[in-house]
Amino acid sequence: MAENINDYIQKLIMKQEEIELIHKTETQRMNKIIDEKTKNLESAMKELLEREKMASLGELVSGVAHEINTPLGVAVSASSLMEVNNESFKKELMQGNISKSGLIEYIESIDETTSILNSNLYRASELVKSFKEVAVNQSIEEKSKFNLKEYIDSILLSLKHEYKNKNIDFEIDFPADLVIDSYSGAISQIFTNLIMNSLVHGFRDRKSGKITISALKNDEKLIINYKDNGLGMSKDVQKHVFEPFYTTNRGEGGSGLGMNIVYNLVTAKLNGKISCISEIGIGTEFVIEIKL
Repeated sequence: MAENINDYIQKLIMKQEEIELIHKTETQRMNKIIDEKTKNLESAMKELLEREKMASLGELVSGVAHEINTPLGVAVSASSLMEVNNESFKKELMQGNISKSGLIEYIESIDETTSILNSNLYRASELVKSFKEVAVNQSIEEKSKFNLKEYIDSILLSLKHEYKNKNIDFEIDFPADLVIDSYSGAISQIFTNLIMNSLVHGFRDRKSGKITISALKNDEKLIINYKDNGLGMSKDVQKHVFEPFYTTNRGEGGSGLGMNIVYNLVTAKLNGKISCISEIGIGTEFVIEIKL
């Protein structure tokens, strides 16, 4: 009987060593991933700070950094918990107090913790990817080919910190294969300003709203419809909406440059045109035509 117990303990010790090796390897892998993502984020931030002319990116940096901190914090906590559980298991094992059910429970906890680590590190990775793509492209002045829907999705993800506390429903109606040859940086700034305009003005004092973005390629033109169901604008405000320094939010820090930047990018940079349709209590729609 004693020999059976000793054999069982020896098997548990061997299993423990195997688990420790797995834990060590997994921890090293996770730490490497975290280091790589942190370096990518630092690199992207450095590129942004070197381009201070993009003033709006400062808020994007802090917002995305805050978003990334959440999944990375969960990953670090999960890794620490795994380490604590491992030490506790090792102690119980050396004392011969581990049963088969206890071993199974420990292995299941490793699986669960690993799953938490992977899901949160993947989330952080996606945030870094979208942040870097949008931020870097905002400084690019050359034309490039890109999938418009995928690019808009990246912009929405990079701005998530701006609307995560509001119940905003985004409806994106783009052909999945819509690839355009244009200025991605200008497209990024246009949609960033349109979305921020809706959040700051259209959904002011509202806890929910809907933004619909659709696009259609017609011959050598790209027609984009951007629409929100926010507060809307009066006819007088519509007349001045694209004028520089015109804002209805002056007392709360509004500069009045957002929609003027959009207008200049559409008409000068993209050789297109933009129009505004709005009604109080119904919402606001912008129609953009771009020559490709």
